[in-house]
Parts: sequence; structure tokens; C-alpha cells
Amino acid sequence: MWNREEGSVIILALVTVVVLSTLVTVSAQMISNEIEINNYNENKTEAFYAAEAGIEKSYNKMYNNLSYYLSLDENDADVMRDRLNDPNEIYNITNVNIENEDSSIYRTYMITSEDTNGEVSITVEIRVSSISQNTVSAGGDVDTNILELFNVELINTNISGNVEEGLAEESLPTFFAPDDPNDPDYQKYDGYVTYQSDKKEDIKFADDSEIKNGSKIELTDKAKGDFYFSDQDTFEEKYDDLNGGILGVDIASDVDLPSGKIIYHNGDLKLGSFFGNIKGGTAEKPSVVVVNGSLTYDSGLNSIEDVIFIVKDDFKLNQTSLTANRTFVYTAGNLNIGGAILDTSLYGNYDGMLLARGNAIIKMLLGEGLIGPAVEYEDINIRLIARLLQDNDNSFFVPEIISWEEN
Repeated sequence: MWNREEGSVIILALVTVVVLSTLVTVSAQMISNEIEINNYNENKTEAFYAAEAGIEKSYNKMYNNLSYYLSLDENDADVMRDRLNDPNEIYNITNVNIENEDSSIYRTYMITSEDTNGEVSITVEIRVSSISQNTVSAGGDVDTNILELFNVELINTNISGNVEEGLAEESLPTFFAPDDPNDPDYQKYDGYVTYQSDKKEDIKFADDSEIKNGSKIELTDKAKGDFYFSDQDTFEEKYDDLNGGILGVDIASDVDLPSGKIIYHNGDLKLGSFFGNIKGGTAEKPSVVVVNGSLTYDSGLNSIEDVIFIVKDDFKLNQTSLTANRTFVYTAGNLNIGGAILDTSLYGNYDGMLLARGNAIIKMLLGEGLIGPAVEYEDINIRLIARLLQDNDNSFFVPEIISWEEN
């Protein structure tokens, strides 16, 4: 009997050991599987962040050197891929495609980034408007003819770089809200000139009661310090250095503008001086003048440097001789640059960009060195325009990610 009981105890002990061993084995396997899953997830997450870092750094490289990347064409995809790659990084840019669309207004870049182990890849489509690389862009006609005989154009303004006319409205940036409150786009802009378009800190033009001698206005902390309000009298008093006049005629007057700041001018702005200069900030921090109306500048020998003009109505520059460096002009109306003789300036040396939603008339007889271009493209700090005065719907001056796909 005792032998039988001892045998039962042994069998029960063996069964218990087997069960426990099985449980330990299963638990160990479950723990091992859990560790493997966690490691896989961690590796996958690290791989994703690595691939994402490749996209972010590629975007930043394009943002900070947009002119270079817009100069590349479809045949330069491998060059761009090598430029975006960095052997010291945790990602690889494995593929780049460059395409033009919408009559070359937009350039699109397909960029694929992977982690170094090739576990995760991210492909994005980045779109940039080529308008930012045009010397002259217009929604209407571009007229450069100075002298014509029997319908034959004999003399035209010498313009170097891309000139595009007849551009569709949607292909041009819009910095101003429609005048009609019933216009569907009016609510989109809240009736204001745009500032940080996706935010509510938009800046409204001050009426006369709100203009206080060009002093800074109260804004959000983010915008504070960037904006000044002005009317005609305030502008002349604060920025127009009257150096002298004869019989009421302004002979020499320099306009000095604050570096890297925006002046909002309510209403039409008229400037004039026989000898005069408009001096903005620096190449990296140009001055911005936003005019809620038209801008007219009548002068003799005139120079402009490091200024961005954003004008709601017509922009007219009437001078005998013009020298402009790093100057950007945008008008939602018509653009007219010329002089008193045959509506033509005798000499022009304009380096920058000209953009009009309406027609553009540009008449300058002689150019740089007398035979060189009167108007020539020069890269402007367009990031400042984009940051402070970006269009509500479309990105015209900075790269815009329009699709994102993960694999």
C-alpha cells in the first residue's frame, strides 16, 4: 500500500514539475516575444524618426537655399539627391524626382528618405512656385517697348532673366483681402492684410484715429516690434529727410526706413525728390513698406536699396535715372516704371524682382554700363515676405509639403 502511495506522489510530483516547466517555458517565451516586439517597435520608431529627420533636413536645406534648388531641372535629380544626403547622418535620401507643372509656374520635388537599415521610408511631394525666380511676373501684359515704327519695335527695355505675362490669378500671390465684404474670400482674410495666415493675429489697417505718429502699435507678443503705422504726413515726418528745397520744390530728400520692419501705410503714398535715395535695411533684413492704396514716386536721380514694396493699387516710379539694389515690388494693380521723355527713364539699373497682378510697363532706355540690362534678377530675402505677408491659401515663396506617404 505504501509503495502504491509513494508511486502516486512521485507521479504527481513529476506532473507538477512538467506543468511548472511548461509554464516557465511558455512564460519565458512570452517574455522573449514581448522583448522582441518591444525591440521591433523601438527599432521601427527609431527607423521612422531617422527617415523623418531626412525629410526635415532636406526641407530645411531647400528653404534656406531655394534659389539653388529652383535652378535645377529634371536632369539634375541625382545632383539634388547627393546634395541632400549627408554620410554622417542616420538617414539616406534614396530617390529624388523634379517636375514642372502648370506651365512651369510650380516646380515639384518628390523626395524619398530611409533610415540607414532601409526599414522605413517616407516619400513627400514638395511644391515651390517658380515665380520667386522671375525677374518680371504679371497677370496682364508686360510692355517694354520704347520706340516703334510701322508696327516694328525698334527699342525695348533690356531685361535679363525670366519674364512671364498673362499669368492666371491663382498663380499669383494675394496679400490683400477683397474690398467687397460679400466676396467669399473676404471672410478668409477677415478683411485684413494677411499676417501669419493660419493665425488670428492678422493686422488691420489703422484708420486715422488709430494712427499715432508712426509709433509702434500694440500687437501680440509674436508680432510686437515688427510693425509701424503711417499716413502721408507721418511718413514724411518720420522717414523723409528733407535736405532742402527751392521755391517749394524738393531738391534732395532721402528716405531712411527701419531695418527688418514693416511700415503699414494707410491710403495713397506720394514721394518726390530730384536727388533722392530710399534706403532700407540690409540684404538679410530688408525694410517692408505695405501701402493700402497706390504708391507714386517722382524723382530725377534716384536710388533704392534693400526695400520690399507691397502695394494694393498701382505702383508708379517716374524718374530720369534709377539705380535699385535688392528691391522687390509687388502690386495688386498695375506697375509703371518710366520717365518724362516718351514715358521713358533715360537710365535704369534695377536689380531685384517685379510682380504685378495687372499690367506692367517698364521703359528704361539705357542699362547697366549703358549697354547692359536695365532690369536684372537678384535674389531677395523672400523668407521675410513669406514669414510676415504670406498668402492665405498657397505658398509662393517657400517650399510647401503637399503629400506625405510612409512605407
